[in-house]
Amino acid sequence: MAETMYAAPGVGLAAPQVGIGERMIVVDVDAENPGKHLLKLINPVIAEREGTILWEEGCLSVVDYTAEVRRSAWILLKAWTVDQQEVAIEGDGLLAVALQHELDHLDGKLFIDRISALKRDSYKRRVRRMIREGIDLDTYKPESVEDEASVGTQRTRITTKDTKPSFTGRLRVLCGASCSFVVSGRHALPRRLLRHA
Repeated sequence: MAETMYAAPGVGLAAPQVGIGERMIVVDVDAENPGKHLLKLINPVIAEREGTILWEEGCLSVVDYTAEVRRSAWILLKAWTVDQQEVAIEGDGLLAVALQHELDHLDGKLFIDRISALKRDSYKRRVRRMIREGIDLDTYKPESVEDEASVGTQRTRITTKDTKPSFTGRLRVLCGASCSFVVSGRHALPRRLLRHA
């Protein structure tokens, strides 16, 4: 599963995405050291969550489409490792989003199930058009963005239970050999961003 995730490229993959009927996920949000912080988790469950974050997500199971999705800003996830050790993982930012995104796959959901019906219908129309045009969705690769490996824009809004938003702004990310970013807003959050799983 990890090889498939890295080849995509992505930051997470759930077993059902590759035809395995188990509650397993792999996640690695460390772009600088692929494999060094790889999480291989079995039967993951979110034990606690706090705040909200709006993150632009994409998915290996959703062809050429991204959308902003509201998720918990911080989570405490409990799971088992492949070595049969019970673990508790605290995650925020990209890690929290990636873990929640992959758990959705285990429950039979895609990120497009969390967006408005209008946006979802727009995506469905685009897929139907691609099929009519004879595009093979299993082998389709979106056109790449110039020299940079990918360019994404992400809107982030983090809130906690008892506070106002601690960050609101736009983050422009260029992902290639290394990630750089430009932030406009009240505070800069030091977060790496990859093409989402």
